[in-house]
Amino acid sequence: LSQALVCGQGGFLDWNPANQRLVFSNEFLGLLGYSREDAPTGPVALDDLLHADDRERVASLVAKAHEEWVPLEIDCRLRRADGTVRWFQVRGHHVFADSESATRLLAVAFDMTDRKLIEEVRIEHLDEMEDAWSRLSRQAELLEDQAVKLALARDRAEAADQAKTV
Repeated sequence: LSQALVCGQGGFLDWNPANQRLVFSNEFLGLLGYSREDAPTGPVALDDLLHADDRERVASLVAKAHEEWVPLEIDCRLRRADGTVRWFQVRGHHVFADSESATRLLAVAFDMTDRKLIEEVRIEHLDEMEDAWSRLSRQAELLEDQAVKLALARDRAEAADQAKTV
């Protein structure tokens, strides 16, 4: 399992909501640039790692997964030990001790930064293509208007030539 996580650029985390204990796999810590000794710990560890713009959304999705007993599916940004930010795809589920209380949240997280960057470039290029298409469409409309005007001018000139010859 450990080698599969390394190959897939992933890791796992295990969170106990009762005592706020959060445990990261060594693979996950490695992706974040931490050693086991330097890893963030305690109830705010994940909050500290989360990008500020993602905290509220992630908290809401975790609460929803817990309340509705649905799988957790989140794409979020995490801050590495060196301060850089990476995108992660997190998938998990709650483990329930009984019919009412979750004892743990188990999740896998995969670094998807490269895929996210490629998607951003793709969207940027699509936007550029749409802009170019709009400009071409406007130019085509102008050319079409000019062609109509030229055709009218030609028809008038031909009509004037015919009037002179009669």
